[in-house]
Amino acid sequence: LDLGDVRLDESLPEVVSVNPAAGAQEVPVTTTVEVLFSEPLDPESITKGGLFLRSATGNAIPATVTLEDAGDGR
Repeated sequence: LDLGDVRLDESLPEVVSVNPAAGAQEVPVTTTVEVLFSEPLDPESITKGGLFLRSATGNAIPATVTLEDAGDGR
């Protein structure tokens, strides 16, 4: 069985950008938070506790997580 050239992805996805930016003030609670990762995420790997929002005081903020293609493979 010849699999050809196999390349393993050994790096974890990293956060490339966040909007609104960390430390932003007076952001309405209805604002959609967007996080861009360095590589695509497998939707099956995202758990309820895997991505979350916290207030400036560290309290969890209820949120719904939706994955979207950034249009450039991320």
